[in-house]
This record gives sequence, C-alpha cells and structure tokens, in this order.
Amino acid sequence: MVLVANKLTKITLVVIKQCETAKKYIFNKDIQDKVSPLYFNAKSYKSSEVYKDLQEQRKEDEAYLKVKKKEAEERRRRELNADLARQVSNPREYLKAADKIGFTNLNPDRGPCT
Repeated sequence: MVLVANKLTKITLVVIKQCETAKKYIFNKDIQDKVSPLYFNAKSYKSSEVYKDLQEQRKEDEAYLKVKKKEAEERRRRELNADLARQVSNPREYLKAADKIGFTNLNPDRGPCT
C-alpha cells in the first residue's frame, strides 16, 4: 500500500511539473503573438503638456520645500534663543547653547552676564 502511494505521489509530481511547463509555454507563446513593442519618443514626451506640468510642479515643490526649510531653521533658532534666555545665569550652559545656535546668530543684547 505504501509503495503504491509513493509511486502515485511521484507520478502526480511529474504530471504537475509537465502541466506547469505547458502553461508557461502557452502563456509565453500567447504574449509573443499579441504584444508588439512600444517605442518611446523622448522629444515628443518633453514637448507634451504632461511633461511641462510635471516640470512646473517640481519647481513649485522645490520652492515650497525651500520655504519650509527656512521656516524650520528659523523655528530652531528661536527655540535656541529661548534656551539662551533661560540659561543666561549659567555661563557654561550659555556657551553650550550658543555653540549650538552659532555665535553669529546670537542677539547682541544677550550675554552670559546680562
């Protein structure tokens, strides 16, 4: 009984493999008969409205990101200046915060001893 089951399993595996091979062959043959190659014309694409709209959108995106980056830097600078205002009494903490913000970005009226 076990011997028969093993033989049936082997035969089943062979049949499954043959079916998969046949399916792949039929699928590939079907694709070859129906699909024609596509040609890309870059000059035509770049002169299309879609391409022009994409380029315009990219420019707007870059400008938006530049503004947001400046806003984030300004917000960071304000937060560090607020930290400096709280730490004016401790010269070491003041110098650490001033080093983070950069000495050129310090307000001239603030100092470690004011």
